This record gives sequence, C-alpha cells and structure tokens, in this order.
Amino acid sequence: MNNQKTNYFRKGKKFLGRIFRNLYFLIFMVGFLLATLLYFKVESNYEAELFTNIVENIRSDSGSAISEDSFAVRAMHITHEMLANRGKIFGSVPFKDFKAGVLQPITFDLATANGACGSFSIVLARILRAGGMKVRLPQMEVDGVYGGHIVVEGKTSNGWVVMDPTFDVCFVRPDGRLASFADVSADWNYYKQQAPADYKPEYKYTDVRYTNWNKIPIIFPATKKILDFVLGKKKADGISIRPIFLRKYYVGFILVLIILVPLSLHTLRVLYRKKKFALKSIDVEDREFIYPGKVRAQA
Repeated sequence: MNNQKTNYFRKGKKFLGRIFRNLYFLIFMVGFLLATLLYFKVESNYEAELFTNIVENIRSDSGSAISEDSFAVRAMHITHEMLANRGKIFGSVPFKDFKAGVLQPITFDLATANGACGSFSIVLARILRAGGMKVRLPQMEVDGVYGGHIVVEGKTSNGWVVMDPTFDVCFVRPDGRLASFADVSADWNYYKQQAPADYKPEYKYTDVRYTNWNKIPIIFPATKKILDFVLGKKKADGISIRPIFLRKYYVGFILVLIILVPLSLHTLRVLYRKKKFALKSIDVEDREFIYPGKVRAQA
C-alpha cells in the first residue's frame, strides 16, 4: 500500500514537472495571469474612485471642515439612503454568476444590498476607510449565535464609535460623544431608547466577536494563540480581519502579482534553456556537416 502511494506521488511529481517545463503551457499561464492582473487593476481603480467620490460628496455637503463624528454619522446616513431601497428590490434575489456569486466585490453590495446587514456594513466601512478612518466589523451575538447582526465601528480621536447603517442609527453617550459597542453593551437599557421603532429587540448588544477564529481549522486557532501571546488576549480579541477584504480587487491584484513574478522568471529560465539546447543542437549538426563522422566518433 505504501509502495502504491509512493508510485502515485512519483508519477504526480513527474507529471507536474513536465507541465512546468512545457513552454507553451507556461506562456499561456503568464498571458492569462497578465490579463487577470489587468482586470483586477481596472476594477480596483473604478471601485476606489466610486468611494472617493462618495467621501468628497459628504465633505462638500457639509460646507466647512467636518468633524470625525459628523463625517461618520453622515456616511452612515448616506449608506442607508443608498442601500435601503435597493435591498427591497434585490435583497432576496439569488445571483449565481461568477462575479456576484464567487468574487462578491463591494460594488455588488453597493448596487444591490443583497447581503442584508453585511452589505450595509461593508459599504459603510469602505466609505469610512476611503475617508481615512480605521474600521472594524463587529459580529453581534444574537440569541447566543455570533454574526446574527453586523454593525460597523470607526476609530476617531476619541476612540471607537459604533454605527448600524441597516437601521440608520448610532448612539450618543451622556457626555454628547458617540458611543462604542462596549458603551452600548454596558448599558443597553439606556441606549435602547435611542433606537428607532423598527429596531429588532434581539439586537441588544449582548456580546461581540470581531473575527471568527474557528473559520479555518488549525491555522486560525493557532494564529489566535500566537496573537494572544504577543499582543495580549484583549487586543487580540479586538482584531477584525474582514476589513482587509473590503478591497477584494486590490487583494486579488496583489495575489496574482505574487504568483506572476516567479512564474514569469521560471518561464524565461525554461525559454533560455530550450534556446541554449537548440543552439547546441544546431552547432553539432554544423560540425557533423563539415567533419562527417568525427563528431559522432567523439561523442
């Protein structure tokens, strides 16, 4: 049985070796990756321009210099205005094509709000990021299950402030500053009076998770343990990974570039070797023509 596995491994290794020495395959892959790289770059630039224009609109409508809290609140209002009606139309419509079903870029959420509270939250988070604000995406615990509702926290000079663009609501502390998730969680009876009439009572800020560290077995739990040791559990618990993927096209561009560079170098290496072998073969043929029989005898 072990010998059979070893033979399969050797055959697989040999097959892969042949593929990655095949110049036609390598050139095709380099061309495909270049086209993919260009696609991601174009889409990334388009996406960035959309959100830059939204930020400029928020700031121009506010007239003079706008405070961090005012910018965050205005961004929340605009997100709700843009997505509320679209959610009514596209919210329950299934999308199966590659772009919407697999890539799921933030432009899809902006156009359809198909991801419910998730779409509202990542669109707001992207607007805040475009405005220069750090963000994280709290996964609220609802009826004992994390991720039952998604909201947004943006970091201002006064600390984190929480916003719920799905219901177009944020909370104000007794001192007049915007509240964080921790503030609201500590005194929900006070803050629930600021919630709109249609706010779901189960969304009561019981607890929060910023990253699902069990999503990828072994890798994620091990990473969390390392972060707990290096940063301390409290800081590690506050890390939100999802904002990294707010710019999926940009992330895709970087990943493809990482693959393309070594593959291109390998292709040039294979091309050089084949060219060198071809020149050597031609040289042997020329010498055989001039000195018939001697080259073969020397070989």
